[in-house]
Amino acid sequence: MLRSYQARSCFFTKNSKKMHEETKEPGTALMEQIGKTIKEFRSKSSVKYLELLQKANITGPTLYKIEDGKSVHLQNIAAVCEALGIDIMLVPTKKFKTKD
Repeated sequence: MLRSYQARSCFFTKNSKKMHEETKEPGTALMEQIGKTIKEFRSKSSVKYLELLQKANITGPTLYKIEDGKSVHLQNIAAVCEALGIDIMLVPTKKFKTKD
């Protein structure tokens, strides 16, 4: 038998997880799409992982956050796009036009 504080704890834990899932940060879907697109383009390009980190002047964890759709500074996303040679404005549309 659950004690009253254990029952309340289970109730609040379940509800707080549900509330957290329902209240995502504004722009989360866009960040996830940008991250997915950059990761997809990186895997298709000839740029190696470490080379990209050096060209964009970012760390591995930052690139992971970008590709995972986490919140990062826009300048980091722009640096990755620049290093990959793609136009940042076209990333959400998945139209991979490289810069000339």
